[in-house]
Parts: sequence; structure tokens; C-alpha cells
Amino acid sequence: MINPYAIQTAITTKNITEFAENVLGMQIHDGQKYWFRNSTKAINVLKPANQWGKTTAEAIKHIFHAVTKPQLERFDMSLEDRMRFDYRTLNAGKTYEVARGVLEQAVDITEGKYLLPTGHYNKSLLRGWAIKEVWEAAPKLPQIAWWNHSKILIRSWDGLGEAFKRLRLAFISVDECGDIPELKLFLNGTLLPRLFFFQGSVDLVGTSQPK
Repeated sequence: MINPYAIQTAITTKNITEFAENVLGMQIHDGQKYWFRNSTKAINVLKPANQWGKTTAEAIKHIFHAVTKPQLERFDMSLEDRMRFDYRTLNAGKTYEVARGVLEQAVDITEGKYLLPTGHYNKSLLRGWAIKEVWEAAPKLPQIAWWNHSKILIRSWDGLGEAFKRLRLAFISVDECGDIPELKLFLNGTLLPRLFFFQGSVDLVGTSQPK
């Protein structure tokens, strides 16, 4: 078994593509590499075609945050303090069922159960130890809990995000954001304030529709 402290020390790369390929054993296409390289602003917009792999890309970003906790870099923290810090990211969707796509793929990728285009499963170095608990069924709200006190939260953005208005978050992805009737209000009134403490970012994700 891989020593958790050893892998926390070893995974110092800030390159998400390298993390995805070398730690998660994933095959990343050029469009996803471009997205990982350039989605570093406070607000990022992803609107690809169907089957592009947007859910997979966002799941990888959540895993990267959970494992490396990049938004703690600006703090003067020891490795022990970083490990025990409660670091949370969020994927929000119109319903829990929509939002759960990221949870399901994050678990599959981490546990080496993601089927690659070659017909083989990915070879994840995190398999079998990094995820401590997965909540999927009511009455608990869906989340992935990690060995290092990170959590990936899954919530509905119903009511302009009432389910997460008081949380401090390091990274947020919002699924099918084109369906949100008051997106500007939701972004400025709910999402960005949640990210202020960590100087985090939000990915607004949708799907291009044929005209």
C-alpha cells in the first residue's frame, strides 16, 4: 500500500494533465489538455459538444483539488496542517441526479474502474485507499470523503444554491448552467462569495446545442 504522506509529498505538480496521466492513469485528449491549461481564471466557461468528456474533465479537476489542495499554497502551513485541513469542493446541478455524474466518475477514476478508449481500465495510484467514504443515498447529502480531510460535495443549485450558501469552497463546477434562469445573480450572489477565502475558481459547464 502507498503511504499517504509519501504520495502527498510526491504529488506536487500543479499540472492537472500530468496528474491525470501519471497518478490517475487517464488518457486525456487535446481539448481537455487545453481546458486544464487555461481554466485558471476566477470564472471559466466550458461548452463543448456531446461526448467531449466534460463530466470526466470536471471529475479529474475535483480529484486533483482533493488530493493536492492547491488553494492552500498561499498559506504558510505544515504538511500535517495541510493534511488535516477540511478542504471542500462542490459540483452543483439542476438536480442531485444531474450533479451526481461527477461523483460517480470521480469514484470510478480514483478506484481504477474507468474504461478507457483502448478497452482497458485506468490504472490509478489512489485505488483502494484514498477515498474513505462515499455518501450517495438519502438522508445524507452526496459527497466523497478523502483520507486527507478533503471532501467533494454534490448539491442541487435549486433556490440559487440554498444548500451551500454558507460554505467556504476552494473550487466549484456547475453542470448545465445554461438552465439557470438567474445565472448572473447566482454567480455573483452565491458562487463567487463561497470562493473568496481560498481565491478559488468556478467552472460553468454546459453543452452546445445544434441550431
